[in-house]
Formats: sequence, structure tokens, C-alpha cells
Amino acid sequence: MAATIALMDGAYFVGRTELLSWLNDFLKMNFTKVEETASGAAACQIMDAMFPGKVPLGKVNFNAKQEYEFLNNYKVLQTSFQKAGVDKFIPVDKLVKAKYQDNLEWLQWLKAFFDRTGASPEYDAVARRKEAGCNYPGDKAAGGSAKPAATTAAAPKRAAATSAAPAPTVAATTRTTTTTTTTAARTTTAAAPKPAAAEPDRRMSVAVGGGSRGVTSANSTKPAATSAGAAATDRRLSLARPVVDAQVTKLTQQVTELKLAVDNTEKERDFYYAKLCDIEELIERHKGDPLAAKIAAILFDGAEDNGGDKGTADAGAASEPAAAAVEEEQEEY
Repeated sequence: MAATIALMDGAYFVGRTELLSWLNDFLKMNFTKVEETASGAAACQIMDAMFPGKVPLGKVNFNAKQEYEFLNNYKVLQTSFQKAGVDKFIPVDKLVKAKYQDNLEWLQWLKAFFDRTGASPEYDAVARRKEAGCNYPGDKAAGGSAKPAATTAAAPKRAAATSAAPAPTVAATTRTTTTTTTTAARTTTAAAPKPAAAEPDRRMSVAVGGGSRGVTSANSTKPAATSAGAAATDRRLSLARPVVDAQVTKLTQQVTELKLAVDNTEKERDFYYAKLCDIEELIERHKGDPLAAKIAAILFDGAEDNGGDKGTADAGAASEPAAAAVEEEQEEY
């Protein structure tokens, strides 16, 4: 099955937000970055959805964190490609490095291939992972929903056991009532002296002595001071709230604008990167052409300043035929 997608195809202009949303919605997973898909587990389950029975999903490690764990997942993915007849090279050595650009291009191709091939509308990603015995942390919440059902099922048994218990006899009821009455009488008798103990406090509060008045006035000033402080704090907060709300609104708007700017920048970067790749391929096909040499000299000019080793080598190789072409034109004149 041919899986080639042209470099200028619209699939390579799909942004990361749309790609992550597609993966999370279809697979019921929680990806927040493109780099998190470098393990290859998501690609394996996408293949399982498109070609049922071709992917041994139980061998896929959904908790892979290291490169050697990623390699095992990509072996499973490559085997599934061969079984399904998908003619596509997987750049494993680049993908396992978890670099943004490499994994973005891989996800763009995977989504385009998925859209063309399609999957069963009845495919349940969570149920499939559980069936295969995959230990994905996000599936544990779904698995815990069976406990309330067990509790509910146990409730009728407890009710039945309660109803089956024998009714108490009249004598037992009488003894229980007598005991309860006696206990209540003792409790009332023991609690009765407490109000008497509180009488000195009441007499002290109404005494004419200067000491009593001083204590009463000192204690009464503390709640008043506390209430005044709380009122002042509430007043300051109410005055500052409009300013804080305005700042929050302004910052939220700035964050939204920055997100839009980042998305647009990513799309433009991908577009011009594809253009540069096309120009480079065209130069390779016309190596002996003086015009191609001039274009190469312009294309790789300044690569040395940017610190790119590959760009420096290509610029040096391309500058020689460009200089020769310039000398030929000067001789003609």
C-alpha cells in the first residue's frame, strides 16, 4: 500500500494544536506536547485502529520514558507496517530523540494517512487497551467506576440480613427502656450544678467595683478593634478589585494574542521550510547549471555565521561553481 504524501500536500500544514486534539479525542489520551508522542505508542494504536489484528498491542509500552523503551514500540510499529503492506520509512533514530520538528512531521503524515485509510467507527481506544492489557495511567479512572456498583449490589444483602434478624422480646424492650431512663436521670443530676458555677461570673459582670468595670471594658474593646480592622481590609479589597480584574483581563488578552502569533509563526515556518527543501532538491538535480550554483550560493550564504556545520559545508561546495560561473561571464564581456 503506497503511503507517499507530497511535500507540498496540505497535510504538512496542519498545526500542533489540531494534531494533539485529534490524538486525544480519538485515543482518549492526554498529550499536551508534540514531543510526548515520541514513544511511538500512539502511532501503534492508530495503526491498530486502521488495521485490526495487525498490531500486537499488548507488547506496546504506553509508559515508556527512555529511548531504549521507545525502540521496542517502533519495532512493533515497523512489524505492523510490514503486515499491513504500508510502504513507509519510519525515521526511528530521529523520532526517539523527541525533537519537536521531527515528531511534528511524523504526526502530520500519520494523520493524513489515517484520514485517507479510515478506521472503524465502533473502535473504542480505552476498551482496546484494557483488552490488550496495556497499563496506561489514564485508563485507571475509567476502571474504578465498578466499585460503586459492587457497593450498591451489597446494599440489598445487608437490608435482607437486617430484616431477617429476630424481633426483640417485650422483656428486652422493657429492660432497655429502664436502663435508658436511669442513665438519663443520672446525666441530668450530674449536669445540674453547672449553672450554679456560672453565677459568680454573672455577679462579677454586674458588680459596682472599679476592678470589675475595668475588666469588662478591656475585654469589650478587643472585638471592636478586630471588627474595625476587618472592615478596613474589606474596604481596601473592594477598592483594589476593579484594578485587579482589569489587569487579569488585559493579561488574558495578551496570552490569547501570543498563542495566535505562535500558531501563525509555526505555520509560516513549516511553509517556508518546505519551500527551501524544494529549492534544495532542484539544485541537486541541476548541479552543473551556473544558475543553480548562484541560487545555491544565495541560499547558503550566512550559514557559517549561524553556526551550522552542514550549511557551511554546502555553502563552501556551492560557492566554487558560483565563482567559476561569475568568471566565465566576465570573460564573455
